[in-house]
Amino acid sequence: MLDAIRDGLKGLEGELGRIAFEDFGPFEKFVQTIAAAESALKHLRKLVGANQFDNAADEILFFKKIKPQFECWKLYAVERYRIETWCVGGDYQTSFDYFFNEIRRIERFFCNYGFYYRYYRQDDSALDELLFLRECFTNDRRLIASTEASHRDFCTNGDHLFTRFIASEKMVSFLQQQIFALDGLVPINR
Repeated sequence: MLDAIRDGLKGLEGELGRIAFEDFGPFEKFVQTIAAAESALKHLRKLVGANQFDNAADEILFFKKIKPQFECWKLYAVERYRIETWCVGGDYQTSFDYFFNEIRRIERFFCNYGFYYRYYRQDDSALDELLFLRECFTNDRRLIASTEASHRDFCTNGDHLFTRFIASEKMVSFLQQQIFALDGLVPINR
Protein backbone atom coordinates (compact mmCIF):
# COMPACT_ATOMS: atom_id res chain seq x y z
CA MET A 1 0.00 0.00 0.00
CA LEU A 2 2.78 2.47 0.83
CA ASP A 3 4.24 2.06 -2.67
CA ALA A 4 0.87 2.94 -4.22
CA ILE A 5 0.65 5.97 -1.93
CA ARG A 6 4.13 7.14 -2.90
CA ASP A 7 3.17 6.78 -6.57
CA GLY A 8 0.12 8.94 -5.85
CA LEU A 9 2.33 11.61 -4.31
CA LYS A 10 4.60 11.59 -7.37
CA GLY A 11 1.52 11.98 -9.56
CA LEU A 12 0.26 14.92 -7.47
CA GLU A 13 3.66 16.61 -7.56
CA GLY A 14 3.79 16.15 -11.34
CA GLU A 15 0.34 17.70 -11.72
CA LEU A 16 1.30 20.60 -9.45
CA GLY A 17 4.45 21.14 -11.50
CA ARG A 18 2.35 21.29 -14.67
CA ILE A 19 -0.01 23.82 -13.06
CA ALA A 20 2.91 25.97 -11.87
CA PHE A 21 4.31 26.29 -15.39
CA GLU A 22 1.00 27.00 -17.11
CA ASP A 23 0.24 30.59 -17.99
CA PHE A 24 -2.62 30.85 -15.49
CA GLY A 25 -3.51 33.75 -13.27
CA PRO A 26 -3.48 33.38 -9.49
CA PHE A 27 -7.14 32.36 -9.24
CA GLU A 28 -6.89 29.62 -11.88
CA LYS A 29 -3.70 28.27 -10.26
CA PHE A 30 -5.50 28.30 -6.91
CA VAL A 31 -8.52 26.43 -8.29
CA GLN A 32 -6.45 23.85 -10.13
CA THR A 33 -4.08 23.27 -7.19
CA ILE A 34 -6.99 22.75 -4.79
CA ALA A 35 -8.70 20.40 -7.27
CA ALA A 36 -5.52 18.35 -7.78
CA ALA A 37 -4.87 18.09 -4.03
CA GLU A 38 -8.52 17.21 -3.28
CA SER A 39 -8.53 14.53 -5.96
CA ALA A 40 -5.30 13.01 -4.65
CA LEU A 41 -6.57 13.10 -1.05
CA LYS A 42 -9.86 11.48 -2.07
CA HIS A 43 -7.96 8.67 -3.76
CA LEU A 44 -5.65 8.40 -0.76
CA ARG A 45 -8.57 8.18 1.66
CA LYS A 46 -10.16 5.40 -0.40
CA LEU A 47 -6.86 3.52 -0.48
CA VAL A 48 -6.41 3.77 3.28
CA GLY A 49 -10.04 2.84 3.87
CA ALA A 50 -9.82 -0.25 1.68
CA ASN A 51 -6.52 -1.50 3.10
CA GLN A 52 -4.99 -1.98 6.50
CA PHE A 53 -1.54 -0.85 7.45
CA ASP A 54 0.83 -3.78 8.01
CA ASN A 55 1.83 -2.45 11.42
CA ALA A 56 1.77 0.60 13.67
CA ALA A 57 5.06 1.86 12.23
CA ASP A 58 3.53 2.07 8.73
CA GLU A 59 0.46 3.90 10.06
CA ILE A 60 2.69 6.37 11.91
CA LEU A 61 4.80 6.92 8.79
CA PHE A 62 1.69 7.57 6.74
CA PHE A 63 0.10 10.10 9.10
CA LYS A 64 3.37 11.72 10.15
CA LYS A 65 5.12 12.13 6.82
CA ILE A 66 3.05 11.06 3.82
CA LYS A 67 -0.48 12.40 4.28
CA PRO A 68 0.79 15.87 5.29
CA GLN A 69 2.74 16.04 2.01
CA PHE A 70 -0.55 15.63 0.12
CA GLU A 71 -2.67 17.86 2.32
CA CYS A 72 -0.22 20.74 2.66
CA TRP A 73 -0.90 21.84 -0.92
CA LYS A 74 -4.45 22.89 -0.03
CA LEU A 75 -3.26 25.15 2.77
CA TYR A 76 -0.38 26.47 0.68
CA ALA A 77 -2.69 27.29 -2.25
CA VAL A 78 -5.07 29.26 -0.04
CA GLU A 79 -2.27 31.28 1.53
CA ARG A 80 -0.46 31.89 -1.74
CA TYR A 81 -3.63 33.08 -3.42
CA ARG A 82 -4.33 35.43 -0.50
CA ILE A 83 -0.83 36.88 -0.75
CA GLU A 84 -0.76 37.16 -4.53
CA THR A 85 -4.10 38.95 -4.67
CA TRP A 86 -3.27 41.36 -1.86
CA CYS A 87 0.11 42.44 -3.11
CA VAL A 88 -0.74 43.60 -6.62
CA GLY A 89 1.02 46.66 -7.97
CA GLY A 90 2.33 47.93 -4.64
CA ASP A 91 5.53 49.92 -4.46
CA TYR A 92 8.78 48.32 -3.34
CA GLN A 93 8.52 49.24 0.35
CA THR A 94 4.86 48.25 0.69
CA SER A 95 5.51 44.89 -0.97
CA PHE A 96 8.68 44.27 1.02
CA ASP A 97 6.97 45.11 4.30
CA TYR A 98 4.03 42.89 3.48
CA PHE A 99 6.18 39.88 2.56
CA PHE A 100 8.43 40.42 5.57
CA ASN A 101 5.45 40.71 7.95
CA GLU A 102 3.95 37.53 6.52
CA ILE A 103 7.21 35.70 7.26
CA ARG A 104 7.11 37.06 10.80
CA ARG A 105 3.48 35.92 11.19
CA ILE A 106 4.51 32.39 10.20
CA GLU A 107 7.47 32.51 12.58
CA ARG A 108 5.04 33.44 15.39
CA PHE A 109 2.95 30.41 14.46
CA PHE A 110 6.07 28.23 14.74
CA CYS A 111 6.83 29.78 18.14
CA ASN A 112 3.26 29.32 19.37
CA TYR A 113 3.58 25.61 18.61
CA GLY A 114 7.26 25.51 19.56
CA PHE A 115 7.22 22.14 21.29
CA TYR A 116 5.52 20.44 18.36
CA TYR A 117 7.51 22.36 15.75
CA ARG A 118 10.78 21.25 17.32
CA TYR A 119 9.38 17.71 17.45
CA TYR A 120 8.61 17.97 13.74
CA ARG A 121 11.95 19.56 12.75
CA GLN A 122 14.03 17.10 14.81
CA ASP A 123 12.01 14.15 13.48
CA ASP A 124 11.47 13.04 17.07
CA SER A 125 9.50 9.85 17.70
CA ALA A 126 8.76 9.75 21.43
CA LEU A 127 5.11 10.83 20.99
CA ASP A 128 4.46 9.22 17.61
CA GLU A 129 1.88 6.76 18.90
CA LEU A 130 -0.16 9.50 20.57
CA LEU A 131 0.15 11.86 17.62
CA PHE A 132 -0.08 9.53 14.61
CA LEU A 133 -2.13 6.44 15.43
CA ARG A 134 -5.87 6.72 14.77
CA GLU A 135 -6.69 4.56 17.77
CA CYS A 136 -5.20 7.26 20.03
CA PHE A 137 -7.36 10.05 18.62
CA THR A 138 -8.69 12.41 21.28
CA ASN A 139 -10.52 15.71 21.48
CA ASP A 140 -8.59 16.65 24.63
CA ARG A 141 -6.95 19.96 23.66
CA ARG A 142 -4.76 19.95 26.76
CA LEU A 143 -2.59 17.28 25.16
CA ILE A 144 -2.84 17.97 21.46
CA ALA A 145 -2.15 21.30 19.86
CA SER A 146 -4.27 21.12 16.70
CA THR A 147 -6.66 18.65 15.17
CA GLU A 148 -8.84 18.77 12.08
CA ALA A 149 -11.17 15.86 12.67
CA SER A 150 -13.49 15.96 9.69
CA HIS A 151 -12.93 12.26 9.03
CA ARG A 152 -12.15 10.32 12.19
CA ASP A 153 -10.98 7.35 10.10
CA PHE A 154 -8.54 9.54 8.16
CA CYS A 155 -6.97 11.78 10.80
CA THR A 156 -4.87 11.60 13.90
CA ASN A 157 -4.01 13.98 16.70
CA GLY A 158 -0.95 15.33 14.90
CA ASP A 159 -1.25 14.98 11.14
CA HIS A 160 -3.01 18.31 10.55
CA LEU A 161 -0.48 20.20 12.63
CA PHE A 162 2.38 18.64 10.66
CA THR A 163 0.49 19.56 7.48
CA ARG A 164 0.40 23.17 8.66
CA PHE A 165 4.13 23.09 9.39
CA ILE A 166 4.95 21.83 5.89
CA ALA A 167 2.62 24.34 4.20
CA SER A 168 4.03 27.17 6.31
CA GLU A 169 7.61 26.28 5.44
CA LYS A 170 6.67 26.25 1.75
CA MET A 171 5.06 29.66 2.22
CA VAL A 172 8.19 31.08 3.86
CA SER A 173 10.20 29.92 0.83
CA PHE A 174 7.69 31.54 -1.52
CA LEU A 175 7.77 34.81 0.45
CA GLN A 176 11.57 34.84 0.49
CA GLN A 177 11.52 34.34 -3.28
CA GLN A 178 9.20 37.32 -3.63
CA ILE A 179 11.54 39.49 -1.55
CA PHE A 180 14.52 38.41 -3.64
CA ALA A 181 12.53 39.19 -6.79
CA LEU A 182 11.84 42.72 -5.50
CA ASP A 183 15.59 43.21 -5.28
CA GLY A 184 16.11 41.75 -8.75
CA LEU A 185 18.01 38.77 -7.38
CA VAL A 186 15.67 36.17 -8.89
CA PRO A 187 12.96 36.35 -11.54
CA ILE A 188 9.53 36.92 -10.05
CA ASN A 189 7.53 33.72 -9.65
CA ARG A 190 3.91 34.33 -10.58
